Amino acid sequence: MFSGQWLESGGKPIEIRDTTPEAFKVMIGFIYTEQLMLKDNDKPIDHIRDVLKLADRYQLKRLIQSLGQPLISLISMDKLEVLGQLAFTYQLDDLIAKLNIFIDENFQQLIQKPESVNENYDTID
Repeated sequence: MFSGQWLESGGKPIEIRDTTPEAFKVMIGFIYTEQLMLKDNDKPIDHIRDVLKLADRYQLKRLIQSLGQPLISLISMDKLEVLGQLAFTYQLDDLIAKLNIFIDENFQQLIQKPESVNENYDTID
């Protein structure tokens, strides 16, 4: 598509939809170097999610699996739900295992209701 005798390799720009330029650069970099070069930003989960969607679209299984490792470093109480969704959606087994450990270690804290939630419930006498 990008080189050779294909129609797309002509002088016209090739439009890749439903992604970000940063995610596309990560994908192309991984294809050529087998190295994961994620962009440093203030929303790493969003960036990794964009790369996961793109890698899934082009069926780049090694790229998908390699994205589990940076997600493991982001495990925290406030990111548990989104990381769990990504782990199960993209079958990131290492991330699932680490999430299970995190949940086991923090189970009591997870099952407690936050104070703000408790205030909204009426008691039944």
